[in-house]
Amino acid sequence: MFLTARLFGIFTYIFVMVIFLLLTKYTKRTQTKYVLFFYLVSLSTIAYFYVPFITADVYRHSINAKSLSLMPWYEFWDIIKNLTSGISFLFYFRYFADYLSTATCFIIYGIIFYMIYNFSNKQNASKSIITLVLFWIMTNDFYLVSISNIRSYISAILVVFCIYREMFHNKFGIVNIFLYLCAIEMHSMGIVFVVFRFGAYLFMKGQLTIFKIILFNVVIFIVVMGKSFYLPLLNFSIVKLEAYYSDIGYDYIWERVIFIIQTIVQIYVLLKAFKYQIFKDKIFAYYKSIIVMAVIILVLCHLRVPYVQRWIFFSAILEIPLLIELLRVEKELNRTNIKNFLITTSIITFIFVCSRGNLCGLKFWE
Repeated sequence: MFLTARLFGIFTYIFVMVIFLLLTKYTKRTQTKYVLFFYLVSLSTIAYFYVPFITADVYRHSINAKSLSLMPWYEFWDIIKNLTSGISFLFYFRYFADYLSTATCFIIYGIIFYMIYNFSNKQNASKSIITLVLFWIMTNDFYLVSISNIRSYISAILVVFCIYREMFHNKFGIVNIFLYLCAIEMHSMGIVFVVFRFGAYLFMKGQLTIFKIILFNVVIFIVVMGKSFYLPLLNFSIVKLEAYYSDIGYDYIWERVIFIIQTIVQIYVLLKAFKYQIFKDKIFAYYKSIIVMAVIILVLCHLRVPYVQRWIFFSAILEIPLLIELLRVEKELNRTNIKNFLITTSIITFIFVCSRGNLCGLKFWE
């Protein structure tokens, strides 16, 4: 179905990816940020012209979003006043009704490219490392599913961005609090991501133990006092997550294969990080518990496709700083094992992605 349109969509994605990977590797280092920006604009343009099939979430979201955008403000405000959850995505849908996939692509890949560029500069990683990490991210089956499912992937990227700011820039304040709330409000998985973040913080070795105890009691107090606000949202999220677990109707074998390869890569990166003692570096000292917990949960998520489909993206983006540092250390030691493994598995993954993955649904006409 739509074979020509799908082949053209895949070819366009590959063509754009190859062009910008080459530009990233061979242009001057000072031009890298501009290359990444124009790559982001290109991906967002592809998202703008993307025509979803009727079964895609964004097809349904677009209909709802257009209804919200045409709604008089007083009616929209009445809806907001009567809600206890989902407020952030209603505003998102209303103001980006005609650009849902485009805006989502810009937010998600904007944050991913920022993390790659920012951390590479922080660790003085080479352009070849930036190119390889980009290649790994873009050959994973993340692009189409993120611009079509939208809500859960925005939740994931917002939490990852907050973690990155906290771990590598020591920034926590009103911005992170706002983004955490947006993540929770955007999708039921947002609660899972935020709870994971809080749990990982409590298990961070040696970091402000007394403060953790105080913080835990403050959170308990907020939980008790604010139960009238969050209980409807929490109950809805639990029901939704149980529905995901109970739903065994969707279990595409080729997607399972892609997930297994991606999981093996993430486990490999984690094991290599221990081998090269990356976590002994001060900058990664408090990142260990986050990565370890994320990969363990990823393995457990293989019990159900809807879980692993979202978590594998979350854990992969979390591993970006770790992978950059690994490749940098390996290069200093004049070794290529990790580099060769990453290139090989990325090519294998991308073959499945282009032939049987979500990327096959990328089309610009019907």
